[in-house]
Amino acid sequence: MSTAVGAQGEAADPGRPRSARTWPALVVVLVVLVVAGVLLFDVIAVRTGHQAWPWRVGAAGRIADRGRDDPWVLAGGGVVLLLGVLLLWLAFAAGERRWLPLREPGAVIDRAGVAALISERAGRLPEVDRVRVKVTARRTRVTIAGAADPAAVQRELREELARIPLAVPNRLDVRTRGYRPAPPPPATPVTPAAPPPLPEPPAAGPAAEQAPGRASDEEERA
Repeated sequence: MSTAVGAQGEAADPGRPRSARTWPALVVVLVVLVVAGVLLFDVIAVRTGHQAWPWRVGAAGRIADRGRDDPWVLAGGGVVLLLGVLLLWLAFAAGERRWLPLREPGAVIDRAGVAALISERAGRLPEVDRVRVKVTARRTRVTIAGAADPAAVQRELREELARIPLAVPNRLDVRTRGYRPAPPPPATPVTPAAPPPLPEPPAAGPAAEQAPGRASDEEERA
């Protein structure tokens, strides 16, 4: 479930705040470009019949002793290329990825702060066992473990995110996972009780003792 929550009205998008490292990196790139331009100028001067600078003649002689497939030449070229790409990226990248701009000009909020607000609001909801929040520049992803209603969670967290005056619309993505309780401990085996003893037969009375004697008297009379 996803919902876009963010700026309202026609407020301009201020964009992400730029890092302070941008300008030093830009200066370094400009210096590199100037040095490369000077070398290119000297090469063009030599091609047009002018004399090369002495320091470049010495450097060119040492480089001429090494072939293009020399390991030192390849390693140096690779390092210079990587350094140039890194400097260009530092110059043009905005940086400050941890900050999100607010509607008020110059105001920002930490992504961890937004995640803490959303996590606290989700933790107060019933039947929510665990919460995990990840905030990016355009999306807030919430993963909830528990038996909570996804629609109710989406509604509550949308209200909480709307309270934060973000300048850039931020999409809320709520995912719920069923909570699995820990298995119960194994039951202790119960030994069945021994069956009760059978009742003893009742003892014979006087009438039962005299019955055989009467039978013998009747046989003698017969």
